[in-house]
Amino acid sequence: MELKDENKPVEPPAKVIQQGLAYAAFIRELLRSKSGAEWWKIFGFSGKLPEQIELYVACVMPSKKNDDTSFANEIIRTTKDSFHLHYIYFKEEDNKVVDIVTSLKQCIVKKIKPK
Repeated sequence: MELKDENKPVEPPAKVIQQGLAYAAFIRELLRSKSGAEWWKIFGFSGKLPEQIELYVACVMPSKKNDDTSFANEIIRTTKDSFHLHYIYFKEEDNKVVDIVTSLKQCIVKKIKPK
């Protein structure tokens, strides 16, 4: 996630997603290096490094009139791996997030009553 505290025309969402993609490409290179299995563990994953890696890249910033959703759900593929592009725009009031709009698939958490 490439997080910005402002949404300005000089640094539009398209540029922010490119920055996030650069970081994700670097992480992919670490994972595909000779020490990739060690990096996999350092990043907190268990088990074997997958044959195919899916990296999710998100532009995260306050919502403004220049919000860009054109890159949402785009997938950039390499020989084995893929980068999934997304946005997360938020609105805040009194330093609290009050609304989120995202291209990421959302989970619904159901509350289960204890028996």
